[in-house]
Amino acid sequence: MEGSIKLETNITNNMLTQSTLLEKGWTLGLIKKFLPEPVLKTNPHYRSGPKMKLWDENIVLSVMETEDFKSAYNSSLIRRNKLSSTVTEVNYQKKNSQKKEIEALANTVNISLFSTEEIERDSLKLEEIHLANKGVRYLPSINYAPADFKIRWAVNYIRHSLTDYDIKICELAKIKGNKRFNYSYFKALVLDRIKKVYPKYRKECDLQIKSIWNSYYGKISA
Repeated sequence: MEGSIKLETNITNNMLTQSTLLEKGWTLGLIKKFLPEPVLKTNPHYRSGPKMKLWDENIVLSVMETEDFKSAYNSSLIRRNKLSSTVTEVNYQKKNSQKKEIEALANTVNISLFSTEEIERDSLKLEEIHLANKGVRYLPSINYAPADFKIRWAVNYIRHSLTDYDIKICELAKIKGNKRFNYSYFKALVLDRIKKVYPKYRKECDLQIKSIWNSYYGKISA
């Protein structure tokens, strides 16, 4: 039958546990309605725990061949599929609503306009202060840092010093849902806005956005 439970139909002396029946598609309601009282047996892996509920597989198989069971099982399967679809749709709607809230918040972030020369000069100064505060005793001239480092510092400087990003993070905490996803999505949206205001830093913003989602979902090998 369509959607039927997959159990061997050979006559056996096996005993099936409740968890096995549930894995095969039975429900607690079907078990209670169609099967006799279970045999109770001490769990060999957890003797102090509740006793295992066991049913003779031959009895289970014979019950499964009855028209009453087939009808009840198919009706149960339809209900479960409908419930699963409903839950999926509800979760999608919630997630979509939360994403819209985050997008609206990201669009309120104010981004100040400065020349890229000023940004790169001030971001280097800030990085020097940051390293000094970390207790780095020997500070070679930060001007000799690799170019990609300087660009990264510039983008971070824009996000933290030339926007109200850090203030908006407090508002982000009020939005329901997965907090890690919310933060990742918000940060990516703000970086997307920064690269439009400062095209010079587009590549670095895209790299940081990619890094955000690699970190969230787990890095995908090329």
